[in-house]
Order: sequence, then structure tokens, then C-alpha cells
Amino acid sequence: MKARYIVIGCLLLASTAIVSGANASFRTVVWEDNAGYAVEAFGGVYRLDHELTQMVDNVGRRLVAGAALDKPYQFIVLNDHEPILGTLPGGYVLVSWGAVRWVKNEAQLAALLAHGLHHAVMERDDNKAAMLVAYSEEGLPPLGKIPNYALGGSQIPLSRLRRQNFSRIDELQANHHAQNYMAAAGYHPAAVSQLQQKLLDLSKDEARSLFWSHRSTQEQIDRSQEHVKRLEFRQPGSWTYGDSLETIEERLAAASPAYQLLKKSEQGFLWRATRLINKAVAIEPREGKFFARLGDIQLQRGKCADAVSHYQNALSLGYNHYRAFLGKGYCEGQLGRQDLALEDLTIASLLLPNAIAAEQIADIQQKQGRTAEAKRALLQLMAVRGDRNVWAGKRYVELDLDSNPEFYFVAASRVRDGEFITMITNQSGLLVSGVDVRFTATVKGELREEMVSAGKLEVSGQVELRPGWPIEEGDEVKDVYVRVVLVRRR
Repeated sequence: MKARYIVIGCLLLASTAIVSGANASFRTVVWEDNAGYAVEAFGGVYRLDHELTQMVDNVGRRLVAGAALDKPYQFIVLNDHEPILGTLPGGYVLVSWGAVRWVKNEAQLAALLAHGLHHAVMERDDNKAAMLVAYSEEGLPPLGKIPNYALGGSQIPLSRLRRQNFSRIDELQANHHAQNYMAAAGYHPAAVSQLQQKLLDLSKDEARSLFWSHRSTQEQIDRSQEHVKRLEFRQPGSWTYGDSLETIEERLAAASPAYQLLKKSEQGFLWRATRLINKAVAIEPREGKFFARLGDIQLQRGKCADAVSHYQNALSLGYNHYRAFLGKGYCEGQLGRQDLALEDLTIASLLLPNAIAAEQIADIQQKQGRTAEAKRALLQLMAVRGDRNVWAGKRYVELDLDSNPEFYFVAASRVRDGEFITMITNQSGLLVSGVDVRFTATVKGELREEMVSAGKLEVSGQVELRPGWPIEEGDEVKDVYVRVVLVRRR
């Protein structure tokens, strides 16, 4: 996943499905409309700081109640040290703990969430929103050197993440409504311009790549300050900046270097990556993501037994992310523990449908004689473009050919020189050593049946078969049915 950004002046949107426990520290989220896939792609839900997740939930609920919104909205903290603010269909507002680091008090947190809340409201209510076309191939982080792709419904959210944009007017309106939500909830709406000013200052000092192209602007700050004056005139009352987030900010600041080390570990030599992650674990030993990264490193070194141990540590710490299950499942398979591999890979595929899991599941199911399950996994892979699609299509035909041989051979029948003849064309894409073909027809009112065998058929090869029925001029031939019933491949 490439760089992510946060702004009051711009919002990263994703749309993505699964029933999953999330933010279990304060409540359970039931995902709708594929939302869980996007959360997995963003790194999962943050669970290490109960006070933080509780405050985000409380502030979000207060904003929804103050705005008197008639639909439910949920606020999720993402486990990402980079700043992210986003929404998902179904009324989800996502904010990373890396974004919370930018805020100093409850009101500034409310400003952040209220901006996202307005986009979530508009996403639900605007029936004219453009439909987004999903790419048929969406890149996910590789497993070691093995490329990976999103499959099925999970492709849509990742496509939407890249393609969603907001105009200057959209962002000004979002800031305007965010201040209205805040004032109604009792938070001081001036916190919006304060946070915008901070982001504007940071955009001058830090790398430009840190911010989305729609950064906070002086126009947004001026408009927000003007709206505060209008609200003070229309709704005079006691607004508050709420509690300070200083203690939370200190904890996040203390943990942040560990996540910076994690990011650095994704570049360079594996021995250096191991050293960096060990340092990260020393800073924040409760983070399962670091142990999953150690598992990835050992997997890339070909040490699957060590990798499984690290993945198990990650899962035991509550890092129930698709990457941990995927890596562990792949390594269990390499170690010959097929049942454990299938269990882990199935969970990974449920959390975020992906090409590696589908491929490994198909291989295991085929080895265990579960042809129908293997074919289902291969069908998922066939939706991906490129080499994986070709490989999966060939494997699928190999498994399906015995059960449905008639799907892969075309029969063209006619009468020539007083004899019934059928041309059989091999469209399976596979070399076959022989086929048995059943002929059925009604000739002059008489039902005729015949079984005819043919020898080797190359890919796209043809063979002419004769059931031995003489047909004279004027004979009525009807109800012709020619079907390949058996294919021999050896």
C-alpha cells in the first residue's frame, strides 16, 4: 500500500466485506458492504491503547448525537502510524492513530472526525455519486518475493481508494458542516481552523509526499474562522475544547519510532531488517505486527519453522490480520502440515480475498481430493489478469475435464456422401490421449445410439468421427446429440 495521507482539506476514501470483530476493546463492529476488506488493506484495527479507541468512539458518538443524524455511524481506529482519515460505505469513519498524533485536545479530534463524518453522510445520501469501476487486478503487498493480488469483492475498495477525489467546494463544505456538527455537540468550532493551520505549517516544513495534493489552504482557514463568528452570533453558548490528549500523544510519540523502524525494515537486506524489527519489539513489545514482519523475513529466507513461530507470536498478541494468517498458512503448507495450512489460509482469504491464499488453498484441496473446493479457489484466481489467470485457468480445466468433458470439446455434425459425420475440436487447452464420444439421434423415426472412440488430440486439434449411420437422401434426421463423455490424458 502506497503512502497514505490525512487532511482536513482532503479525505482518502476507500470502499470495501466480512463479518469481523473490530475495536474489541470498546465494542464489536459488524462490517457491511465489504468494509472489512478495506480495513484489512489499511493494516487492521488498532487495539493497543484502550483510552485512545474509547475517546475516538465517545467523540464520534457525541458528534452524531449533536447532529441528530438518523442513521448509525461508527468510528474505527486504524493500526497505522501514518496519518489517515477515510470513510467506508455503511457509515464508517476511519482514523489512524498516526492521525490522532496531530491533535492536542478533544475538540481538534472532533474536528478531524467531523470532517470525515460529513463525507460519510454525503456518501450515504448522495444518490448521484459516480459509480466506480473496479480494476480486475489490484496489487497487495507481496509475501516475500511472491506477488499477491486482491480478489473478488476486495478489488472494488482498493480501486475506489485510488480514484476518489474531492473538489475545493467539497472540502469547504465538509469543513463548514464539520463546524456545525461540533457546535451542536458542544465542541468549539474554532478547533477546525486551528488544526488546518497546523497542517498548513507542517506542509511547508516536511516532505511534500507526506500530504495529499489537496492540502490545507489559507482559504479554508479564513472561511472556517469566518464561520466561527457566524456560529457565535447564531448559537451563543458554552463551547469547550474538552480534555487534553497530552498523555495519549506522549504514548503514541513513544511508540512511533518503533513503527518507523518497521517501515525502514521493508527496504534493504534481510539481516538489517531483522535488526531493525528487534529494536522495534524492544520499544513496543505488545505490537503483533512486528512479529508478523519477523515471520515474513524468515519466510523469505526459507526458514518456515522459524517463520511459523513468529506468526504464532503475532496472533497470540491479537494481531489477527490477514497477513499473519497468510504467512503462517503458506509456511505450514511448506512444512507439510496441510490441515493447519488450510485452516490459516481460509481465514486469510475470508479477511481479505487474495491470490496467494486462493492458489495455496486450491493446491491443498486438490491433494486432499476435494476437487469442488479446489475449483472454487481457482475460479477466484481466474478473475486476475496475467500469468496467474492463465495458470489458474489451466489448472481449473485439468480438474473439471473429467466431470464436464463436454464443456471443452466442440462438435459440428453433418451428412456427407450418405454418411453421418461429426468433427470434434479440442478447446480444452490440454493435450489429450483419447476421447469417447456418444452419438444419439433419431433417423427415420428410429432412435440410434453409438459410442465412438478417438485417439490423441492436440491442443485445438480436430478429429472426424463416424458413428456408422448411413443416411439416404430424404431421410429425416432429428434430435441429434453428440457428447464427449470420457477424456483420457495418459
